[in-house]
Amino acid sequence: MLSFIVRAETKWEPDDRPGYKFTAQQKKSFKKLTEQAMEFQDVKVFDGMSESAKKQMQELDSECLEFCIQLLDHRLVGDAYENAIISGLSILGIKDGGGWLEATEYTRNYSAIIKLARALVIEKAHQTWQKQIAVAQIMGYSEEEARESSDSHYELVRKMVDRFIGLKGSQKEPTLID
Repeated sequence: MLSFIVRAETKWEPDDRPGYKFTAQQKKSFKKLTEQAMEFQDVKVFDGMSESAKKQMQELDSECLEFCIQLLDHRLVGDAYENAIISGLSILGIKDGGGWLEATEYTRNYSAIIKLARALVIEKAHQTWQKQIAVAQIMGYSEEEARESSDSHYELVRKMVDRFIGLKGSQKEPTLID
């Protein structure tokens, strides 16, 4: 999915691109991701990497995670195909040689996207938790006090699930998963 979006945004002419539209946050995040990727382009990945190269790789991973979270956090206010993930999922539904996959064949793709979305949310929550602790320590809290004052992993995950992964319920807006 990410390869599809990057290829569409960087290699295709604007008129040839799929009909999805990035939100303002997605545009900013994609720009930061591509800038970070360009800086990382000549870095060789191996076990004995320098500390600066490792830091650069972590920053690239962080930007990629942020972009993926921004893709998930996309309100469905217009045409659903304006959403990059839904647009990508529709392309995954096309059979080689034309036609559409049967529902039983397509379910694996959709299930994989949902599982990856869940994993991304868990990782984002963990990184947010670590940042909260680091900020509290900079402000003079001990590590124990910082941990006690930070949001729990559950709270952080719950907020994201409620916002853009949870299934529609009572008064909630539909999400991509819906």
